[in-house]
Amino acid sequence: MRASSLVLGPLVARTGRARVSMPGGCAIGARPINLHISALEALGARITQSHGYVEAEAPQGLRGAEVRFDRITVTGTRYHHGAVLPRARR
Repeated sequence: MRASSLVLGPLVARTGRARVSMPGGCAIGARPINLHISALEALGARITQSHGYVEAEAPQGLRGAEVRFDRITVTGTRYHHGAVLPRARR
């Protein structure tokens, strides 16, 4: 399911971890998620991939960072805007 890569960042931001299936079955061809993975790693997530799943952990939360993509990505930039939630001051 293509949407799995789009919910990974917001789920990790909210819960500190997420496990989603690898996307597939896109009618327009291969749509790799390597840009999503590298961006989440830049934001502080630890990513593992095995047995058709992507797991991400960020127990201390994601942090803002400058993320540069080596090619154009619409969903990569759009969804990362919602992946980093500001922490409330205590």
